[in-house]
Amino acid sequence: MQETFISIIIPTKERSYTLAHSIKSVLVQKYSNFELILVNDGSSDSSGEICNSYAKNDSRIKVIHQDNKGLVNARKSGLQVASCKYVLYIDGDDYVETNFCESLIKETYGFDADIVIGGYIRNY
Repeated sequence: MQETFISIIIPTKERSYTLAHSIKSVLVQKYSNFELILVNDGSSDSSGEICNSYAKNDSRIKVIHQDNKGLVNARKSGLQVASCKYVLYIDGDDYVETNFCESLIKETYGFDADIVIGGYIRNY
């Protein structure tokens, strides 16, 4: 079995209306060799329950619940438990295309890169 290569960190606060879509977009990646770290940053909506429900059904998912510390500290909390060579941050109101991780990995290997930065499309 290949070692897990990407830690994907999704910090969330009050994003229950978009969080499931964000998580699903990660779980359907063509490249599935990742761990997903969900950081509930003191949400008072159902974000925490959404995180827990996905973690029950997928062993690649870790959940951190913490008091509100802000986006940067939520990302740092995820980074502290990340166990992979590369880290990818996705916000709780974002989603990624099914080949996103695969494309980043190809760029990493293709150029022996330490960092790969992707673009984004803004949808309203």
